[in-house]
Amino acid sequence: MSDRALALGRAGLRGAVYALVALPVALWCLVLVAAGRVRAAAAARLRSLRRVAGLRIAASPTRGRLAGHLLLSLPVDGVALAVAGYLWLLLPMNLLYPLRLAVFDESARDSWGGPTLAGAWAVHAVGGVAVFVVAGLPIAAGLRGVQAWVADRTLASA
Repeated sequence: MSDRALALGRAGLRGAVYALVALPVALWCLVLVAAGRVRAAAAARLRSLRRVAGLRIAASPTRGRLAGHLLLSLPVDGVALAVAGYLWLLLPMNLLYPLRLAVFDESARDSWGGPTLAGAWAVHAVGGVAVFVVAGLPIAAGLRGVQAWVADRTLASA
């Protein structure tokens, strides 16, 4: 695997993970800002941007700049959570296809790859992983790019 492909894979995975945690972290930081704990809120948000998203934000924002960033990032973070939540749900849902059959009282007979359970499981597992890797990770990386753009524009020093 080439270095470029490996870097794109890492960026996609970071984007997929960051999309899940960005909204809860932003909401928690808004609570901290409202409680007057600006340093703790800035530390939490910057830590998530640096470690999980892999962004390089050097500035320590003021209360107003941080609150503005958090409020402006909420819609983007909400969309990212919805999309990433669906993508991350697809993976186990298809990898654990036999469990899905048992829980929802379905049959493998009419499903893709059926009528055998092995065929249906193989088709769903391969399809779920392929959708996650081929479509999900690039989408998540794109959402991370939008989130990075918002963070750069709102948290960079004036």
